[in-house]
This record gives sequence, C-alpha cells and structure tokens, in this order.
Amino acid sequence: MAEVSSSRLREAARHALAIVSAGVLGGITWEVIVQEAFKKGHSLQNVNNGVGQFFATPEDEIRRMGLWATLVFGIILALAHAGTDRFLKLRWWRHGAIMAVALYLVWAFVFSPLVDGTAEAIPGGFGAADTSVGTHVSVAFAAIATGMMIARVYDLMRTRDWYEVQHYDIRESVDAVFGHTPTTTESKGRDDHTA
Repeated sequence: MAEVSSSRLREAARHALAIVSAGVLGGITWEVIVQEAFKKGHSLQNVNNGVGQFFATPEDEIRRMGLWATLVFGIILALAHAGTDRFLKLRWWRHGAIMAVALYLVWAFVFSPLVDGTAEAIPGGFGAADTSVGTHVSVAFAAIATGMMIARVYDLMRTRDWYEVQHYDIRESVDAVFGHTPTTTESKGRDDHTA
C-alpha cells in the first residue's frame, strides 16, 4: 500500500513539475521573441509593457509585472495543454501547433484590444489591426515557438525513460555505431598508444 501511494506521489510531482517547467520555459520563449522583435524595430507592440500597464502597476514596476504575468500565463497555457493532452492524444508537435494557433488568436483578439487604450501608446485594436505586418509575423513566430516549447517540454517531462537510470555498456554503443564490438587486441592496442 505504501508502495502504491509513493508511486502516485512521484507521478503527481512529476506531472506538476512538467506543467511548471513547460510553462516557465514557454513564457520565457514568448517574452524573448516578442521583446527582441520590439527592440529591433520589427514589431510596434511592446508586449511586456502592455501587460504591465494592463495590471495598472506603478511606473517603475511595469516591466517586472509584465514578466511575471507572462510567466504565469505560460504556466496557465501549460496547464491547459496538460488538461487537453489526455483527450486529444496527439503527437507533441501537433498539439504544439494547435496551441500556437490558439495563442496567436488570443493575442490578436483578446490582448491587443485590451492594451489598445493603455497609458503608453501601444498599438492594438481588434485583431491587432493597428499594428504592423512585422508585429504579426514576430508574434506568429513567437506563438509557434512557445506552443512547441510547452508541448515538447511537457512531453519530455512526462516520458519515463529520460529520468530513470539507464543501463549503459560501451561495447553495445560501439557496436551500434560501428557495427562491431572491438576485440581485446584492438582495445589493448588503443590503450598502448595513449599511455
């Protein structure tokens, strides 16, 4: 009985860690891509400041609040991914592509209209109509990268074989790479040359 509860506890901890890890990495992926596009002039929308101003934070805390809100939103996306993963039964990249489309649509039809009237002039509008083509391209790229990041990290964290102790034999590895196992003479000869 203790073995079963211990196994369930490990499974729940691995599941929670997968959600948090995928969400944080997804949030960072989104943040880096959209902010770099803004800094380099490819995008007209400063997403980080838009999120910070949306939460009506003091002027000196806008960037920090934008970052924290982005990370929390990434965890919410990973939680949604985990919830739908059981029902969709898709490969990780297909699920990531679906998430990318959903993320882009949320940016265009929810985020952009909400930040359109904030204190700093951040272009938005319904469907992000007031932004540039470069903004749409950079956000589409960020959505794809974020969706794939969340789906892949979650998939890797939920797969058992990455964290379990693996049997490793150098002879099997050499045989797999070269198609043969070195003989004792070959091994001894290599050792003599290195000494």
